[in-house]
Amino acid sequence: VFVRPTRTSLAAVAEEIRAARYSSYTLGFSNALPTDSLNALASADEEELVTRVEEYFADFVALNCDLMVMPPLRRDAPLPLIVEGADNAHINRIVHGLTASCLAFRRKPLIRFQSNSPFAKSVSGALSSAMKADVELFDYRAKDTVILVVDRADDPLTPLLTQWTYQAMLHDLIGLDNNRLVLPDMKEEDGYVFSQADDAF
Repeated sequence: VFVRPTRTSLAAVAEEIRAARYSSYTLGFSNALPTDSLNALASADEEELVTRVEEYFADFVALNCDLMVMPPLRRDAPLPLIVEGADNAHINRIVHGLTASCLAFRRKPLIRFQSNSPFAKSVSGALSSAMKADVELFDYRAKDTVILVVDRADDPLTPLLTQWTYQAMLHDLIGLDNNRLVLPDMKEEDGYVFSQADDAF
């Protein structure tokens, strides 16, 4: 089983373990698993079917060698208005992706943010709290990384620019979803998959 460590997926994994449909389970999580969640899974495993639990720090999608994204909670939902201090699922999703990428790259970054943006402030505060909550997990010597959190709402220039690469142009004009292009008259399974390794953009 490989899942994101969210409440919903952890509840589903616990239910699966209780149902005991298989003789053993290996659990993989795409980010750090909190201790209380691990204890809850252990208590659900009454028949001791779980043989292994792994954390892979893969809570992001690497589109290119120099570009990664955190898929949204729902593809059809735009980011809501961020209210400072509110517990927001979208901010948590971004923070989970950033922490996973920091752990995957073995970096403990400095965090800088746009001071006039409540969104950037909330993301950077939540990221800083997540890193301070598990100091041992982020105990890396390399401190040469900076995460700069900016708000695209304050970017008036980008919509006026013309894309410089075919990949960016395809994404802007037609729409790429995880490097997958589906034209309007095509079925989902007939789409094209683009990769920087295979296609000269």
